[in-house]
Amino acid sequence: MDSQKLMLIDGNSLLYRAFYALPLLKNSQGLYTNGVYGFLTMFNRVVAEQKPSHIVVAFDMSKQTFRNDVYDAYKANRSAPPDELQGQFAVLREVLSALGIVYVEQAGYEADDIIGTLSRRAEEAEIPTVIVTGDGDSLQLVSPQVNVLMTRKASATSSYTIQSRSKRNGRLNRTNLLRLRA
Repeated sequence: MDSQKLMLIDGNSLLYRAFYALPLLKNSQGLYTNGVYGFLTMFNRVVAEQKPSHIVVAFDMSKQTFRNDVYDAYKANRSAPPDELQGQFAVLREVLSALGIVYVEQAGYEADDIIGTLSRRAEEAEIPTVIVTGDGDSLQLVSPQVNVLMTRKASATSSYTIQSRSKRNGRLNRTNLLRLRA
């Protein structure tokens, strides 16, 4: 198990961040590519640094999730992605498939839900896991087995481990963090 390390990537989060971090770029067919380019730049850097044995990229499948059934106004004010970004989700999935990188999406669930489930299963199997995201809600997943690399800019990350979270938040534990983030 020492040689195993799982990397879970929030595909939506990284693609959005990359899209807004870079100027609009197009390929020769006029397809916008800045988000995909930025995603792959960040992806290659964190893979080289972290050296995972397994990689999974999680995506939101649609805006409709089980949370909408519980709370009608869930993310009701969130606007659709810009037209220049929308087509890049499909392109990124194609690129990941061509590279042999597994990506996962599930109707009714967000990428965060998938990442939370997979990180818990890896933790139970004692597989070290690193989550790459820009979503602060993922900090509730930090544990002795799970670290979070929080993207700050297209090329910068901050690492959160159980030790760094304790230093920053004092006695804030996973349960209290859940309450704080909620």
